[in-house]
Amino acid sequence: MKQKLSTQDIQALLACSRSRILGMRVTNIYDVDQKTYLFKLSRTPDKCMLLIESGSRFHTTRYDWPKPDFPSNFTMKCRKHLKGKRITNLIQLGVDRVLDITFGSNDATHHLIVELYDKGNIVLTDQFFNILALLRVRKDDADVRYAVGERYPVENARQAQSITMERLSDALKAAKKGDPLRKHVSRIMDCGPAFIEHSLLEAGFPKNARVGEGCDIEKDLPQLLEALQRAERLLFDKMSRGDVKGYILLKRHSKPHEKKEGEFHSSNPSEVVLYEDVMPFPLKQFENCSFKEFDMFDEAVDAYFSEVENHRLEMKMIQQQRTAHDKIKQARQTHENRIKEYHNAQLEDEYKASLIEMNHDLVNEAIEVIRTMVNNQIDWHEIEELVQEARMRGDKVALSISKLNLKQNSIVLKLSEHETDRTDEWSDEDDGDGDNGNDDSSKDHDSKATFIEISLAETAFGNARRLHDRKKTLRHKEHKATLSTEQALKTVERRAMDRLKKTQINVAITKSRIPLWFEKYNWFI
Repeated sequence: MKQKLSTQDIQALLACSRSRILGMRVTNIYDVDQKTYLFKLSRTPDKCMLLIESGSRFHTTRYDWPKPDFPSNFTMKCRKHLKGKRITNLIQLGVDRVLDITFGSNDATHHLIVELYDKGNIVLTDQFFNILALLRVRKDDADVRYAVGERYPVENARQAQSITMERLSDALKAAKKGDPLRKHVSRIMDCGPAFIEHSLLEAGFPKNARVGEGCDIEKDLPQLLEALQRAERLLFDKMSRGDVKGYILLKRHSKPHEKKEGEFHSSNPSEVVLYEDVMPFPLKQFENCSFKEFDMFDEAVDAYFSEVENHRLEMKMIQQQRTAHDKIKQARQTHENRIKEYHNAQLEDEYKASLIEMNHDLVNEAIEVIRTMVNNQIDWHEIEELVQEARMRGDKVALSISKLNLKQNSIVLKLSEHETDRTDEWSDEDDGDGDNGNDDSSKDHDSKATFIEISLAETAFGNARRLHDRKKTLRHKEHKATLSTEQALKTVERRAMDRLKKTQINVAITKSRIPLWFEKYNWFI
């Protein structure tokens, strides 16, 4: 799908636009986005809108484009210097895809340089091409800098050169067998590859002709020269004479969707026809394809790019809606995860409390042992060493202690559901044959055991009661979270929709309505 204008498109648009907008006065200037600008032109009794997009296109438009509430700095600068002036000239700088639109005359002359290549730029200059404002500052080389106060180098534009046998021979010297023919021809042709392919087909060369495969350089060189010279005359002479018709290449898709401006259903209800390309005349390579014809090429370009822009805006709106729905989904998932965490925490506290109650003797004994050592003011490191020695002796209480958190006045115990699970693990240290079995059973115990933090300030039942109280608190939180989920989700959805409305753009680029005769009056009888 075409996104930028080619050289032949610019030539055709210049021919169509000169007769329509020359002599029209600028009544206002608007910015659609950071790269696209609308110039409202009038000349009694005609009015039109000139659309300029940096690096892409320019044409008059019959569509209503969305406009921001506040103009950009570049728009304000253009209004200051161009508002109220007439368009006195519209030319292309050499054969570059650069336009020079002249506003006003004599000392009040200003130029708007529109670059339709690469990233592009729009530059406002005075009568001497000194830059007053521009979209982006850039530097081509050490000598040329595009910035406010610098001079725009219009003299650097490439000039057209006639195609001669000598130039064509030089371009084909480096050609190797199998190279695409149009690749080497494009070095001397100031146009796009589609127009070159059309010229070669018109001259009788096969489609996608290659050097040595459909084109013998020594034999076919005169025929190739004649084809390129004919294309050159068509490009720079015929197109610049006057009105040029427009053709939009149509492409059928089997996927059905809603009918929109710029597309229409074919006889087959399961097919839809979309705009694929726009051109000033049907190219030879598309001779078997369907076209939609317009009286003016300017109208065809307007219809084509308006449909492309409609599609882009629709995709942007869909993306915004998808983002809003994703936020709502994420909020719902967050609330569900929070409720699930509350529920799981309750089950965990209940289970830990039951383990403490089942092993209350062991827990009380561990609390009493550690508390006694702390009360006797034994060094904490020495306490850890004593516990480690007891573990090595196979002490039941020491083996159940996993960690000492004496700073928090607590310990971590390994507890399992049945106290007998541990008694079977311990064997006599002197029984050498049971060492391996003891290791295996210890690992099995660690995998089944649960690590529980026990406060030294309370008894076993006091620690169990603390867990039961925490479970009640979590149950209350779960109940409140469940009740507030729907209300919270409605609030998130409302905020997301409000945010979407604030950033929403007008996706319907519709044709401008022709005002009725009485609408120019403030009131009438």
